[in-house]
Amino acid sequence: MKTAIIGTGNLGLSIAKGILNSNGATSMYLTKRDTTAIAEFEKYDKVTVTNDNRIAVENSDILIFAVQPIHFAAILESIKDLLTDKHVIISTITGFSIEKIEAVIG
Repeated sequence: MKTAIIGTGNLGLSIAKGILNSNGATSMYLTKRDTTAIAEFEKYDKVTVTNDNRIAVENSDILIFAVQPIHFAAILESIKDLLTDKHVIISTITGFSIEKIEAVIG
């Protein structure tokens, strides 16, 4: 399972830790605008830390979004050209329906 967690604040990191502890990922990309706080996760062989959401999407099959609602549409807009049928999108964003996601990504 190639996973990307877009937005690794408290919730995103909790999800990442759970997946790592259960050996549930063959590779994992963790993204955050400022990667300083999550750099320690690079000690795991299968984890890549980056501030580039596009790289994470290109190299993952499962996309878990754990960002603030105000940023979600812009992030989707910036990666929508990379999305394919292989991607599974999981959103933790409250107030952002599947219909809204579909409207943004087309």
